[in-house]
Amino acid sequence: EAPKARERQSEAALHIRVRVNGINSDRRIFSVKHSSTVADIRDSLEASTGIQRSQQKLLQGKRELFDFEALQHLLKGGNTLDLDIVEVPQKHSGFVDRIKKNWRMFQHAPDDLRADRQVARCAVEQCWEALQFASESVRSDRDLVLCAVRQDGLALEFASARLQSDREVVMTAVKLNWRALRYAPASLCADLDIAFVAVEQD
Repeated sequence: EAPKARERQSEAALHIRVRVNGINSDRRIFSVKHSSTVADIRDSLEASTGIQRSQQKLLQGKRELFDFEALQHLLKGGNTLDLDIVEVPQKHSGFVDRIKKNWRMFQHAPDDLRADRQVARCAVEQCWEALQFASESVRSDRDLVLCAVRQDGLALEFASARLQSDREVVMTAVKLNWRALRYAPASLCADLDIAFVAVEQD
């Protein structure tokens, strides 16, 4: 009995229990592998509820989650993860599909879609220039801005003032394009490490 109990405990440790709230005032519970991502939860939700992936907005607290995020990194102790789902109106789902095919459609998107991290990421991953059309709150998202400046440092122009003062963001931008310095504060332009990276390119 003891070995079997230990085996069950070991197997349980390899899984994460995910509780998703907000589906018609109901809760869905999934047991997924420890290596699963947010994308896997979206697939499970589509299969069990019929809500298409493009209409799902998954939140942990107030933070919207990206498909690529590993569930194990979202755990805050224990093996249970609580998420909330908000269903994106059907009228927007077609627009989201168009953005997935052509990032330029993002500039014509309704305000609530331009404030959606997942939709903005979809556009920015295609082209960094899409960042300029995102809402102020999205342009304050560090991961999203880093995604943009890793394509071209000039994307720093469209980052929030807070992130234009973020040393790692500025360094990443300048490594790709020294001209990004024009969008950085004087304090970071005077940073010797950043200045050296810029001078190396010229």
